Amino acid sequence: MDKEHFKDLSKILENKLPASLLKRDFFTAIIGTSPSKGARSPSLWNSCYKKFKLNAEMVPMDVDLKDLGNLVALLKEIDSFQGGSCAVPHKEQILSHIESVDEKANICRATNCFYKEGSKFIATNTDGDGALLALSEISLKKSLKNSNFLIIGLGGAGKAIAASTAVLQNNGTVYLSNRNKNTLNETYKRLNKISNVEKEIFPPDLSSLNKADIIINATSIGFEGSSDLLCFNPISGCKIDNPLQESIKENLEDSFSKLNKVNTKKVFFDAVYQPAKTVFLLSAEASGHKTLGGLKMNLYQAVLGFIAVNRTYLKKSINFDLVKKQMESI
Repeated sequence: MDKEHFKDLSKILENKLPASLLKRDFFTAIIGTSPSKGARSPSLWNSCYKKFKLNAEMVPMDVDLKDLGNLVALLKEIDSFQGGSCAVPHKEQILSHIESVDEKANICRATNCFYKEGSKFIATNTDGDGALLALSEISLKKSLKNSNFLIIGLGGAGKAIAASTAVLQNNGTVYLSNRNKNTLNETYKRLNKISNVEKEIFPPDLSSLNKADIIINATSIGFEGSSDLLCFNPISGCKIDNPLQESIKENLEDSFSKLNKVNTKKVFFDAVYQPAKTVFLLSAEASGHKTLGGLKMNLYQAVLGFIAVNRTYLKKSINFDLVKKQMESI
């Protein structure tokens, strides 16, 4: 990438390309609506680049959905750009701008990372496998293969987790709960071909909670960035009415009522990692269940994503444990 080409592209990208990239052998990016406002990937990836003495850098790129296709097309022109991560809410929409989709991304119809191979981009997905690695450390059963999963929410992360649990299954069942009926039916139809899957419209009912061993919140409910939803629990209905305080009270009362009727101890896992403990987790904890926040999933998907994106450029394998150890130190 010469200086003039860099300046032209940087101007088109509204200065999304910092001047420091001119000195790099290659660079990667995390693309989303606002990854510059707190995404962990740049600090995690850049610490690995420094540790492994790679002259590379990951940068955040904020982009609206309407400009997403143009951004991907422009990045494709830059030889030193090698791919990177994709954050909400672009995990599904970006697929239409990428030439090739691997099996994992194809099953869940979403991607959280993509890499360059030759002159084309290839989309993959490490969210689901990252969640399973995190859950393997806390599961109440010896093997996740025999566990029943209830997944609440089928956005990009929810679809990825659903796909990974479906592929993993041996004797277990994957229960899906989602607000949008079309998304629910499409995901059910796709995953039911490879595993035992059941579905219901959000919110999940008590029978699903009782059948599941692991209950996963993959909605944005409880996320710090969703201020209206911060105090709600996704296992109950989530109508935001006026006054808001009354809606929250009703939601929490119904949530605790459901939790008190759950027949055995469960694992409650939240894909959200900001805040570290959501209302979903705090309520489950208060009812005596095991809980896990999204920080471990975020770590593992970052490790897997870093390896997937960078090994093609480096043309060699990258040690999982070394990357994990470095990222854990951040």
